[in-house]
Amino acid sequence: MAYRKNGEFYEIKGFYMEVFLIRHTKTAVIPGTCYGNSDVDVADSFPEEAEKVRGRLKGERFDAVYSSPLQRCRKLAVYCGYENPILDDRLKELNFGSWEGQRWDEIRDPRLQEWYDDWLSMPAGGAESFLDQYNRVSAFLDDLKKTEYGKVCVFAHGGTIRAALIYAGKYNFNQAFTDEVDYDSVIQEFIDGKLVFTVATTDIVGRIEEAKKNGEFPYEYGVTNIPNIDEELKTRSLSVTNAVVVNGYSQKKDIANEFAAYLTGERAQNLYERTGRMPARKGVSFENPQAEAFGREYALSVPIPKMMATSNYWVQMEIAFTRVWSGESATDTLKALSEKIMTQVTGQPFEEEYIEEPVEETEGYIGEEE
Repeated sequence: MAYRKNGEFYEIKGFYMEVFLIRHTKTAVIPGTCYGNSDVDVADSFPEEAEKVRGRLKGERFDAVYSSPLQRCRKLAVYCGYENPILDDRLKELNFGSWEGQRWDEIRDPRLQEWYDDWLSMPAGGAESFLDQYNRVSAFLDDLKKTEYGKVCVFAHGGTIRAALIYAGKYNFNQAFTDEVDYDSVIQEFIDGKLVFTVATTDIVGRIEEAKKNGEFPYEYGVTNIPNIDEELKTRSLSVTNAVVVNGYSQKKDIANEFAAYLTGERAQNLYERTGRMPARKGVSFENPQAEAFGREYALSVPIPKMMATSNYWVQMEIAFTRVWSGESATDTLKALSEKIMTQVTGQPFEEEYIEEPVEETEGYIGEEE
């Protein structure tokens, strides 16, 4: 899926469906107040703000319109001309439990700091964690994909929309609520000539070639495999493989099978050109020689587990990589990460062995005394 952001508008385009995600307007809440699941009303500025949203939707035709049942979303949907949106509790904002309605600076719950430290899995106010919210939003989107709709509009909340964008692949969990360094900004710095090298995913070749056509990348570049640490410690990258699946209950299985074979076999080489994704099929040749390196790396890679049980591990990895990109010590960050994960896995405090970084040997200057 891809997405497009325009103010409070988000558009997710999938293989079968286009989804508009629209956040509610300002609320009649004193700034600094904790509210999520509370059914607060809209602010006095609602008519002006809602009119802008309605103008943006002019001319759009949706197969279905959904809304959070909370009035700040329902009122916007109705104002935009959708009198009877389909209400779904899974689209509600995060439930902050006992903190709802309190000012953030007046909450005295000792769990607040725990939530700040682990907002992904720690229930806010004893009610719901962001992972809980993500799971229900994912369930909504999974059900939505089962419909035959081609274009859908959803009126929801900030947290709900961010969960949907994580589902769509735009954000990683740790990036959803921060403006820290992310993959896109790193690749853009490489294209701008600010980085000498970077670790990238398969889409980088297409982005570089597009930048070259636009006169934005006047450099020579190459793609190579990730080097091994030494002869004994071999480096293996991680990969994600998507599959084309034909439903066994399909009324046109033969045609679907032919189409799947067409995509994955006969036209496998076109997959990279059109999507930036490498075909899993072996023996595929590419017009751009830089893409060949990704094929070699993919053959040696380790598949990333997609089980929910591993989700916290990957979130912690994302946070660690962001910190390293931001300039923190890689050794200290990875040591802390290992200790945290091992403690969670074993249920016992774990202390990682600290390996001192090697001291580089330098040659003496000419004229320097021995």
